[in-house]
Amino acid sequence: SDADVFAEHMALGDLAEPLGFDSLFALEHHFTGYAMSPAPTQLLAYYAGRTKRITLGTAVIVLPWHDPVRVAEEIALATDVAERTWASVERARAEASLRRRESRLRAVFDQAAAGFARTDLTGKFMEVNDRFCEIVGRKREDLLESRMHDLTHPDDLTANVPLFELASSDGHSFDIEKRYVRPDGGTVWVRNSVSAIRSTKGVVEGILAVSIDVTARKKAERELQRLNETLEHRVAEAVAAQRDADALYRAYFSTSPEALFVIGVEPDGSFVVEEINSAHEAGVGLKLE
Repeated sequence: SDADVFAEHMALGDLAEPLGFDSLFALEHHFTGYAMSPAPTQLLAYYAGRTKRITLGTAVIVLPWHDPVRVAEEIALATDVAERTWASVERARAEASLRRRESRLRAVFDQAAAGFARTDLTGKFMEVNDRFCEIVGRKREDLLESRMHDLTHPDDLTANVPLFELASSDGHSFDIEKRYVRPDGGTVWVRNSVSAIRSTKGVVEGILAVSIDVTARKKAERELQRLNETLEHRVAEAVAAQRDADALYRAYFSTSPEALFVIGVEPDGSFVVEEINSAHEAGVGLKLE
């Protein structure tokens, strides 16, 4: 049928760009079974909306059957439609891609393993996820009225502020372990990975901090340090006690009026005199040599 011929003809044209062809030309045919295209400009308008890079053109238009001026206008219109169509298509694709990226980012932002906080260049919170609220023990609405510096432990500001200012000015990323102060006065240790948020033009317009609660690790580190210090202290006490005992023994051995000597056992089982005191030397009249 005519519909089948049209369908086959248009399907073949749809394959031109995917198969790597550089151009597609429409020609005017009437009442032929292998290629009916009575209106090439309409056909080109169709392909203009379905292709992106290939060249479109007319192979044959039988001008005696048409008004030449009208044909020129239709071709000009098809060209303009193609340009506008692809501009709209590209914009729609870019918007769809942006929505997908935003959706993925939102999924990551809302996940519960890490706290996410987005601030402006002054440190004021612009957006926080639930996990960040849990870590710092504050409500979202309260955080959005605060600055990150307001939550940071005073003793950690000296190290934190210069790094934050550097990130805000030139986009320098950094990692830092610091403490946040909770409303009840307690502190929570976090490891923050901080990076700049840039505009499409590359200008730093915000800061993103990813926070991991490391309070338990810090507590374990402090306990390990305490145990190490305790062990070192006990070892030092034992060494000192041994040293005192050795000194006491040496003083007694060398000054005792009694004849004293120390006998050791060799690997072969024989005995050897290892040490004698002065009283022993005087009594037997012999030295150890």
